[in-house]
Amino acid sequence: MDLLRDNVRAVYRKYFLAAFGSALISCIYGVVDMAMVGQYQGPDGTAALAVAAPVWNIIYSLGLLTGIGGSVLLSAKRGSGAAGQAEANEYFTTAVFASVLLAVLAWAGVWLLEEPILRFFGADALAIYGPVINISTFVQCCAYSVGQVAQPIISTNFGAHQGAAFSVFWTALSLAWPNLYIRIFMRPTAAILAMAPGIIRTYAVSFLLLPLNIFSTYYFQAILKPGAAFFVSVARGLVISGALILLLPEVLGPAAIWWAMPVTELLVACCAVSAMRHATRALPSC
Repeated sequence: MDLLRDNVRAVYRKYFLAAFGSALISCIYGVVDMAMVGQYQGPDGTAALAVAAPVWNIIYSLGLLTGIGGSVLLSAKRGSGAAGQAEANEYFTTAVFASVLLAVLAWAGVWLLEEPILRFFGADALAIYGPVINISTFVQCCAYSVGQVAQPIISTNFGAHQGAAFSVFWTALSLAWPNLYIRIFMRPTAAILAMAPGIIRTYAVSFLLLPLNIFSTYYFQAILKPGAAFFVSVARGLVISGALILLLPEVLGPAAIWWAMPVTELLVACCAVSAMRHATRALPSC
């Protein structure tokens, strides 16, 4: 299949099925894992997994950092013809070695700093955060698969439509039946069932813009704008979200923490859309 000459819609559909299937299997594994722990260990078990989730996300992000970045550079060089094959191979080798190095460092950090890490991420986290973050991770997996497919052929329209469909579906489901997640992932107490709807409905607002922000990083990488992709990823995953998590409860009260991610996704989306428009206008017309 020729990415440059074949029908874009047909190419996109073929790669989408493969990428989405792979992401879906990975997400199902995580969902089933948390559901089993929650059903047999109750809220305490779900809370423990929620505390560990940020650590897993950091390690996962490090893998994406080298894997996606290396694949974009490799594809660009291979697309330039036979002259770029040697450099493409060098990019591949560098990405593999970087992934191995980061994996070793992450493993060593978790092993040596286990207790400080868990305390930093809140060992007393509410059990309800587990189902919320698990569904959020599932939505992100769907968005990642859409972005990975669109990246080699820069299929912006197809990718945006698929991402919008996922975001609307999961947001609507969260607003309509918030306690569905709780019953799947644990044996809830009356107190948890009482507080869950408000928390889940608030957090689920972030699902509307989450796929757009993730897709924008793949778009920037595909057009070789790593600075913009890095900004979006770090802003939504660390800088803006971290600042709001610390500031909102202090200013508006503890319950305001659940608005941290919706506000983060909104701010990042505004920046991402503006940057995408600017970058698209700068692309060669041919």
